[in-house]
Amino acid sequence: MQPLALLLTACTDPIATDASAEDTAADTADTAAEPADTGGAYSLRLAGELPLTGAMDVWGEGNTVVLAGGIHRTVDILIADISDPAHPTQVATIENIGEVRDVELKGGLLAAASDCGCQRGSAEHAAWDGIGLRLYDLGDPSSPELLAEIGAPTDSVHNLFLAGDRLYASSMLENAIVIFDVSDPRNPTELGRWTPPEGSVHDQTVVGDIMYVAHVTGFSLVDVSDPINPASILTVPVGQLDGTFTSLHSLWPLPDGVHVATAQEQIGGKMRIWDVERATQTVALPEGAEPNCVHNVYVFGDKLYAAWYLDGVRVYDISAPATPTLLTTYDTSARAPEPTTVPDIRGAWGLWVDNGRVVVGDTERGLVVLTESGL
Repeated sequence: MQPLALLLTACTDPIATDASAEDTAADTADTAAEPADTGGAYSLRLAGELPLTGAMDVWGEGNTVVLAGGIHRTVDILIADISDPAHPTQVATIENIGEVRDVELKGGLLAAASDCGCQRGSAEHAAWDGIGLRLYDLGDPSSPELLAEIGAPTDSVHNLFLAGDRLYASSMLENAIVIFDVSDPRNPTELGRWTPPEGSVHDQTVVGDIMYVAHVTGFSLVDVSDPINPASILTVPVGQLDGTFTSLHSLWPLPDGVHVATAQEQIGGKMRIWDVERATQTVALPEGAEPNCVHNVYVFGDKLYAAWYLDGVRVYDISAPATPTLLTTYDTSARAPEPTTVPDIRGAWGLWVDNGRVVVGDTERGLVVLTESGL
């Protein structure tokens, strides 16, 4: 089995920053660019938004959306109703639980990941509360009920994924993905752990019995049919392909089970689609006018959605994985790229797609609701 890359270039000259004042979101909203005309019928249009400077990832279920507060000064989680996309409404907030970077909502169960962004033995780690995961009942979105808190070995969690009765958590401090049984969310129990053969765990997506893991220097496919003993199926050392350090950040499998989309969060990094069964040729796709750093990728149906920081959102038709086509872009930021040596986290951090709505977690604007047309 010899996988090769198929597509896309990304990330050239972004600049790092941290969140500033709340009015930054409003200022950016006033001047953000309209979607690019790619000559097709498919497009994204702004419907509405809720400001939350410093926000990060987002997920939802039905009309309920959960936004990770990230580095916001006070709000760690914002819960909103988007039944009217033009007027998203805040229904609740959760505060004082640390820097929440990732959230998932499935079956009314909210899982939140808190990341200290520190090293063991540091002053920051000593001051950390030691809780990396929290579970909430969101049966009533206006009144989230805390069900459980989980510390070591997940005292700091960067990303998580809910699949059925299992919760998969990436602990960068442990350099392991820890698998929990959350069938009784008041009493989660650890089932097993998986450690990458190289690099450091960063993000994971689970479909069926396969866990797809991005671990900085490459990615792996892992059999989790027995969660007590997860077994590696395939590891792809992406750095060997590029000949440079590779910050492989996120990934998502395509519906055919053969192809996987990956994103490298680094200057000069690439977004690609991989064939994990046989060798294929590489196909370059347009970058757009301002190729800023790609962050997270998601696959919904026959479309690949990318949260591209300062370049906003990009959507590709992947019905033919070897020849993906850019459908449209929506730039959530009015900022131009500036010379830098590290990725810039301003702009689109993550997104969630449901019923013609593309909901974006944006580090400057907060919750941005886009609507799809020409589906």
